[in-house]
Amino acid sequence: IYVNFSQGFSPPSLTAIFRPKPNTNPVEFYTNLNPAYFNNYELGGWASLLKNKIYVDLTWYYMTGLNELLNIRQPDNSFDYQSAGKTLHTGI
Repeated sequence: IYVNFSQGFSPPSLTAIFRPKPNTNPVEFYTNLNPAYFNNYELGGWASLLKNKIYVDLTWYYMTGLNELLNIRQPDNSFDYQSAGKTLHTGI
């Protein structure tokens, strides 16, 4: 059995920053994008069964994010980068 806590960040990529904003004249870029920050919590364990013939590995994770960058569809069907604010990711 194990427990893990980790923190991380993801800066915006150069292709995200220098992608032209839709419908801007003169062309504008996404120079105001902030990095995304994450806190990750994990609880898991593993076991071997039947004299090491079967292995079981199971992990549950819960990750919160701040400023995660998403590509959001706009009303005119174009896409625009936007910060999602707070996000939550969970899984097994």
